[in-house]
Amino acid sequence: MLLAGELSAHAPGPAKDLFIAFFIATVLIGGWLTGEWIAGELDQSKLHPGYLLPTVAGGLLGAEGAAQFGLRGAGWMSFGIGMLCWLLLGSLILNRLLLVKPLAPLLQPTLAIELAPPAVAGSAYFLLHGPTPTPFAYALAGYTVLMVLVQLRLLPVYIRLKFSPGFWSFTFSWSAVAAIALRWGRRGRSTLPARNRTGRTPPAASYSPRRHSDMSRGFPVTWCWETLANRRTSLRASETPP
Repeated sequence: MLLAGELSAHAPGPAKDLFIAFFIATVLIGGWLTGEWIAGELDQSKLHPGYLLPTVAGGLLGAEGAAQFGLRGAGWMSFGIGMLCWLLLGSLILNRLLLVKPLAPLLQPTLAIELAPPAVAGSAYFLLHGPTPTPFAYALAGYTVLMVLVQLRLLPVYIRLKFSPGFWSFTFSWSAVAAIALRWGRRGRSTLPARNRTGRTPPAASYSPRRHSDMSRGFPVTWCWETLANRRTSLRASETPP
């Protein structure tokens, strides 16, 4: 599905067909595996964040791709699959991580996957709903920030590990975080006031209530940084003689 998204700029028709084929395959595999887990004897102590990939990651990435190809109805359905499976499976996995013995060393890199669902969900939601943030978008951003802090706490655990194929988990998760951070950052920059010919931001624009409201839509870190920068620019402008 990701490959189809990249190909869309060069061959839209074949790319859309490729996406639909892999989208259907992802839903079928996710449904089959979920049924297999229900019918089989799944030991909770063997659960790990990798179980989020077939339905949660597949559903949310499918929602992104569907939005990109204009399949909004399919995108919202795929978004629902990803979100509901994240709510259900994620609760079981987090319960196992909190209350059962730690994961085996080879599986500990998969802890990074806990970071991916809120980040991918945020990107998918913006593509489906539009660029204007809503309370739900803020909720996803807040949980993403929380999971980033959790990953920082887990750094000593990761440092003690020997390199293994499971380390691919970091690339997927952190690339998703970078993508959603860039989306919020672009949203914050799009609300910056225009500068006059002197290169200074007009004081009225810096202190406008609407300006303050618009900036609150940006990613929290971006909002804080730009607020401080504009306050400093405004102070300099007020000190400059007319």
